[in-house]
Amino acid sequence: MNLNDEGIILSKKCYGEHSFVLNIFTKEHGLISTLYRYANKNKFIASIGNEVVANFKIKQGHKLTFIKLELQQALDIEFFDNSLLLNILLCSLNLVNETTPLYQPEPKIYMQIQDFIAKIKNSTSPLLELNMLLLTYLSISGYRLDYTECAASGSKEELIYLSPKTGRAVSKQAGDPYQDKLFTMPQFLQGDHSASSLVEMLKVNSFFIEKFLYRNRELTKPSIFKHYLQQILNHFILIKHNM
Repeated sequence: MNLNDEGIILSKKCYGEHSFVLNIFTKEHGLISTLYRYANKNKFIASIGNEVVANFKIKQGHKLTFIKLELQQALDIEFFDNSLLLNILLCSLNLVNETTPLYQPEPKIYMQIQDFIAKIKNSTSPLLELNMLLLTYLSISGYRLDYTECAASGSKEELIYLSPKTGRAVSKQAGDPYQDKLFTMPQFLQGDHSASSLVEMLKVNSFFIEKFLYRNRELTKPSIFKHYLQQILNHFILIKHNM
């Protein structure tokens, strides 16, 4: 049975002559891995970040089959003129590619990624958008950071710590005796969106993503998500160094 679905190309690698292995995050069927045979005139359709309409089959055992693609929306030129913007995009796409199970529909995540791509190309603060996406991604995956009340007492006052074990807030009174084992509450979560707070929050998000989403995954090669995350952090380290 042939299936039709829209999707976003997350990764590609060469496979023989004139073919790619593509990972495409589709709206109704989740992450699929498939083969795409191209001619020179349509090779560009298989570019990472492009939104496509795909016609494909899912065989028993999830064996690779060839796919037909129709370009729906090419990745905007703004991404190629801005290395930070491109790194932020690739960071998000590789997070999905590395942590989403194959052939499992994830409509909420799909809509978040689609909206994220549309937002960041015109955003004055793409790092803010990335942090919001990562928080939402954690929440959809079942690991919402709760910074609204103390995990120990239920108090909503003086929430100055965040537990690295649970991702929940801890009040000053409950946390002071254990402050060396707790994170300081990120200022981002209290409404501070300065550059330093955005970088701090990115590190915290990265910690919880690695803890909750990567801990049980055996990657056969280094995480590409982590590579682009480090590229983003290096960008801001360089800016700070040159100030």
